Amino acid sequence: MENLRVSEEYRPGIKKLINLNDEAVDELLDALKCASPSLYTSDLVFSVASYVKSIEIKDLTEIIRFLLSLSSQIDHSEDSIEEIVSGISLSIADDEEFSSFSDEEKKRFDKQLTNFLEVDSVLNVTSKAVRVVRDHERVFTNSLILTEIRPVFKPNPNEGIAAAAIVHMMKIEYRDIEGMKEFFVALDQLDIFQLLEQLERANLKAEAIKAMLKKTEVPFLDMLGDLEEGDE
Repeated sequence: MENLRVSEEYRPGIKKLINLNDEAVDELLDALKCASPSLYTSDLVFSVASYVKSIEIKDLTEIIRFLLSLSSQIDHSEDSIEEIVSGISLSIADDEEFSSFSDEEKKRFDKQLTNFLEVDSVLNVTSKAVRVVRDHERVFTNSLILTEIRPVFKPNPNEGIAAAAIVHMMKIEYRDIEGMKEFFVALDQLDIFQLLEQLERANLKAEAIKAMLKKTEVPFLDMLGDLEEGDE
């Protein structure tokens, strides 16, 4: 397989992984089998960290981000684990940034990386879950509603204001294949109440599904977990 270009953001994770001793690698492998899956890297890191004592949080974050990126690539492409590992190995072998590592360390890294990707772990579930949740043409990222008063003047503006209306302007930000975008929608009070009703209904349906899942052995990835805990 040809060299896989290693993104700058994942290079620290590779270095941290190469520097792990065998004991730390085994501990991390076991942790990835036991940790709870999450849709957020930070939550996943803290879940894994509860089982790992020999790796600092900062290093663990870099390592997991790198491993998740590879797990996601395997899930999206037709490349095998062996091909992915070979591509990474060829890439760092010719990279001056990794020249300080010995050939023995790089070979050990190849074996460790294969083990991490082959094991049935939280990485597989997390990468697939993120794809299921975010695999849409457009993905909502943020919103903002501006509320203002708009005056209605009398026929002769010099005579003052006849009435006033409350209007809202909603900005919706989203991401698509081309990157981040936004659009604006004007709303009146009736629109606001309609949105509230629809959102409340959607929330009730989500709660009903969560209650059903609790009766099964299917894990539920709750995107509001941290928010709900903070409200208690």
